[in-house]
Amino acid sequence: MKHIYIINLNDMAFPALKTLRLSLNTETSVLTVSLNILPSNVMTAVFWHECREIFKLIDKRDDVRCVIIDGGDARHFSTGLDCNDF
Repeated sequence: MKHIYIINLNDMAFPALKTLRLSLNTETSVLTVSLNILPSNVMTAVFWHECREIFKLIDKRDDVRCVIIDGGDARHFSTGLDCNDF
C-alpha cells in the first residue's frame, strides 16, 4: 500500500495565515488551499491580500502541479464578499 504524505505548509514555507489553510499531497503534487474564515468564509480584505501573496509564492514552487481551493470546515464554500471591508 502506498502512503500519501500530506504536509501542512502553514508551519513551513509560508508566512502565518489568518484566512487560509494549506496542505500539499506530496505524492500527487496537489496543493489544497482551504478557506478558514469560520463560520461562513466571508471574503474580507485580509483574505484577498493573503490569496494574492500565497499564489505568488505557489507560482515559484516546483513541487506544486495543481491547486484545489475549497471551503474548509465551513458549511458553504463562501457566503461572499464583505462589502464593509472595501
